Amino acid sequence: MKKILLSAVLVLSLPASAFAATYDYVNTSGALQSVVASTPEQALITAPNIALHSGVILDTGTVVVAPTGTMSLYEYVAIDGNLSTVQANSPTQAFALATNIALHSGVMAL
Repeated sequence: MKKILLSAVLVLSLPASAFAATYDYVNTSGALQSVVASTPEQALITAPNIALHSGVILDTGTVVVAPTGTMSLYEYVAIDGNLSTVQANSPTQAFALATNIALHSGVMAL
């Protein structure tokens, strides 16, 4: 019991930075960048040159790719700042079909 209690005290006494994670975002040049932060809010604040309509997303290291020829739904940020959707066979096609896409927006498969 003492070991469990001591372990809990040690974990709770660690600084928030000990639980840091990597977050991805789009910078003002349109390139995908990463920042290490303990919370998504901290990542937004500390991300260098983050694009106006970019957010942050937890980088899990997993890449999901739909099979070729399969129609998928993609989301993107439009010029007016609203989230829009487009159906396409690939991310490249979705990007090409996205109407009024914001300058630094990309597309994300749903």
